[in-house]
Amino acid sequence: MKRIIVITLLAMVLLGVGCVKIDKLSELTVMTGEINVDYISLDKMEYDLLGDSKDIFKSTFEQYEVSDLKYIKSGEVITLDFGKEQPDKIVIKDDMLDPKGDFIYDDKLTREVQFTEENGKYHFTVEKHLASGLGAVFSETAIDGYRVNAFWGDEEYVYTFVIITDSYMTV
Repeated sequence: MKRIIVITLLAMVLLGVGCVKIDKLSELTVMTGEINVDYISLDKMEYDLLGDSKDIFKSTFEQYEVSDLKYIKSGEVITLDFGKEQPDKIVIKDDMLDPKGDFIYDDKLTREVQFTEENGKYHFTVEKHLASGLGAVFSETAIDGYRVNAFWGDEEYVYTFVIITDSYMTV
């Protein structure tokens, strides 16, 4: 029975991919200075299947090695540019990840990121994740996974990107 449900959900995802409104998904640019950060986008159906599950960053780690991830120093500003069609609302969350894309800590340590909007672009400062000082991973750098939920009316799209940044272990 579980196998039938999994196959049905997989078929729905595969069929649903053709229904995505690519115009909104293709417009995001994630930049810091001259560095362009790659992202993964999910439509509402894909996000509903994953939700806030622990697998939301897995696709990044299936496509990129940890060594391919961009290092962005704590204190740098990341700019999100949705192009011509601005969302009505966005929410940005930051999670600490391990090198396989798994959450190191549960959702209680997910950080909602404060941002500003200026001229249709959203800006936030990369900060050391509080959880990087808790000691589960003793390293001078941390792997941070960002989720950007963007809303256009009733439509929601989720963009994820992963960076390497400083931890609280950095001297």
